[in-house]
Amino acid sequence: MVCIYCSGDTQVINSRLQKRPNQVWRRRKCLECGATFTTHELAAYEGSWRVKSSSAGLQPFNKNKLFLSLYKSLATANTP
Repeated sequence: MVCIYCSGDTQVINSRLQKRPNQVWRRRKCLECGATFTTHELAAYEGSWRVKSSSAGLQPFNKNKLFLSLYKSLATANTP
């Protein structure tokens, strides 16, 4: 990652997993200007995962679409 102040290379000083799924907290230090800053990084599944749909072929993974389909299926399963 590049420095947000001078665009130089950075080094990870400290890294910790967060309680939120797939999130990492990192403290970085710039090797050129010496500035330190914090980043919160998430896994980007949209760019790497593909989902096969019946009508459109392969589409990028969409977390919201998955959540809505699960919500709808559980809502119809609980109705008498």
